[in-house]
Amino acid sequence: MARYATTILAPLLYALFFLAGSTLAEEYFERTVYSERGVMDGPKRTEVASVSVNPPTWFGSIHMRDRSIADGSAENANIVGRVMDAAFKVVDGSEHAFYNYMVIEFKDDSRFNGSTLQVGGLNKPGDAEYAILGGTGNLTMARGIVRRTTATIPGPRNEELNIYAYYYPTNAPFLVLLAVTVRDVIVMQTCRYCCSRVLNDQDRHQQDAP
Repeated sequence: MARYATTILAPLLYALFFLAGSTLAEEYFERTVYSERGVMDGPKRTEVASVSVNPPTWFGSIHMRDRSIADGSAENANIVGRVMDAAFKVVDGSEHAFYNYMVIEFKDDSRFNGSTLQVGGLNKPGDAEYAILGGTGNLTMARGIVRRTTATIPGPRNEELNIYAYYYPTNAPFLVLLAVTVRDVIVMQTCRYCCSRVLNDQDRHQQDAP
């Protein structure tokens, strides 16, 4: 009986805490910023090949980049932060494909000053789309996507990053943040319970088999 009660109550509790956590605390963040593509030479270098192996495919090579981001593509646009990323060559072939892990840090006079977004995804020539894996500061527990395109407005910053994220602000009520935490615990415990039941059923069938 206890097992059936857990099976029924777990989804109900999850739904309750999901509504409490998501509806009351979650906020939406959208911003477009511009950056230069990596420059590997000269006094304005923003990219370095920290590991170069396995030519001619360069499988396993690593590039590191540190670039400023601005609110426009023009040279005199306002600097609003920086993007720091590591690019790993993950395809053993001629295809120019890297896995990018980046941190976008905001440095401006908004309430997001000092906040960061952790972003990851596959980087290929042309447009790309990355997943937002988390955030800090006023972008705590962020999730969403970042779309990278070529800037449509002429200027030295020809890389356009369109950011779309949901997050939990640090000033969210304590009970709401508690609801989010409990919600995640319920999910993990439910998964553990279901997995243990499957394993127990398999063991029982093996014991009953002739």
